[in-house]
Amino acid sequence: MNKPKRGSFSLRTINIICIVIFVLSSFLLYCISDDSKVRVLSSEGNYFYTDQQIYDQAHISLNTRMWLFPEALMEKQISNLNLIEDVEVKKSENRLVIQIKEKMPIGYYIEDSKYYVLTIDNEPVEIDSEYKSNLIHLPFISELSKSQRKEMCNELKKDEKNITHDLIEKISQIVPFQSSYDDNMIRLIMRDGNSVYTSMDSLKMLSKYSLVLTQLKGNSACLLLDAAHNAIDKIDCSDITTNRKELVEKINACVQDGGHWDEEENECSYQDEKENETGIDEDSESEEVPDSSFAYLDSIADWTYDENSGWYISPSTGYYKSPYTNEYYMWDNQSISFVLLEKDPQ
Repeated sequence: MNKPKRGSFSLRTINIICIVIFVLSSFLLYCISDDSKVRVLSSEGNYFYTDQQIYDQAHISLNTRMWLFPEALMEKQISNLNLIEDVEVKKSENRLVIQIKEKMPIGYYIEDSKYYVLTIDNEPVEIDSEYKSNLIHLPFISELSKSQRKEMCNELKKDEKNITHDLIEKISQIVPFQSSYDDNMIRLIMRDGNSVYTSMDSLKMLSKYSLVLTQLKGNSACLLLDAAHNAIDKIDCSDITTNRKELVEKINACVQDGGHWDEEENECSYQDEKENETGIDEDSESEEVPDSSFAYLDSIADWTYDENSGWYISPSTGYYKSPYTNEYYMWDNQSISFVLLEKDPQ
């Protein structure tokens, strides 16, 4: 009987080798053929970032051999974008779908020459220069303090389900505003030419803005959000945009003259008038508000009225003066608030 020579392959071994070569060849041919390319590429759920920016971040296109790029790798690359909250990549045959969840932006602001998107969770997200053009869809938040931005986010968060991208995109700019009855209002300058005035606690009414548009005639209307009465009122623009400087000067003159500004009556009242109304003798003993002595601050010559804040500011000292009372304040960076000065600093 003839025995096979040592070193020769059996028929079974040869068959296995042929099968392996065939499989590898077929896979190689598939990989270099157009059949392995992505035929359908889509991105869902993204708003701030464009589809192309998402694809570029993941380094994929319609020329990508989809089975050579693991889903986990693409997800990791896309999640490096600052506003991405969650991402999932799904493959099906030659279809590649990227499902995106972004953080909800409500506007952007500039600080120290850097651009930040403010999310509804009061998270400032720095935006790289290559994505600055995307900010055109968001309102510019101008001159709001850190505490005001936080309060605004907290109020919008209460109605988060109704705060949509379409609603935010209707706003062009968000600026602080002071009225004779509320020093902490904000003005929303809309892209359609209208202006919306609201206190912080009435921001929840913003989601109803679109409902009143059909009832407005003409543009450049002024609207006032009124959460207390669950209403959005159309008002005379001249009523709310009355020159605040004149009003503050009247208030300050009243206080300097020893009077008290009655916000309800919108006029100056004096102590002796109240005594006469209640039948109290002018010579009778009464509790008086002690006159605070601030000789140094009173002597400062560069007190300047600031129209944006509605306060008087001394640029040389950094002190602030209330337009309503003879009280002086300084800004505290730690508490992010004004601190009342209870004694003369000098």
